[in-house]
Amino acid sequence: MRHPKLPLRLLSGRYLDHETFLLAWSVLIGVGFGLGAPPPASIAFSIPYWLFLAWASCIAGSGLVGLVGCWWPYRADVAMEIERGALMVQSGCWALYVGCVWAYAGQTALIGGVIAAAWGSANLARAWRITRALRVDRVEQADRRATLDQGRPLWEQEPPRRPK
Repeated sequence: MRHPKLPLRLLSGRYLDHETFLLAWSVLIGVGFGLGAPPPASIAFSIPYWLFLAWASCIAGSGLVGLVGCWWPYRADVAMEIERGALMVQSGCWALYVGCVWAYAGQTALIGGVIAAAWGSANLARAWRITRALRVDRVEQADRRATLDQGRPLWEQEPPRRPK
């Protein structure tokens, strides 16, 4: 999808409702655990409490930063970079959770572990798509710039003329 006013292909989350929903849900999960909700048994058994609080903070913080990236009103490429960073942090948090769940409960926690692993994998897939889109747009912008100035250095180009 192309933004009507920008020459940049727009893949930001403001057009992906399911991604916005998952980021908002992660903020609620992280804030709930951070404010005192008891940790899941697998987390409480596997990691110390201070690491659990750090995990909850990372989940909430990455969800919030991802939402900021989704609704960033300025440059779309900056919005996508913000969103990509948040998704990468969140996928690491979900990997920690999956490891704790499977170390604690093994196959009995298969459903919860698979759901969390799918969530983290979806975050990684989205970050990969953002990376590809940004790479393509950077190449397109470089080609466009080279075409505009015919490959000459900036100091050899004619200054822009003001319309009268």
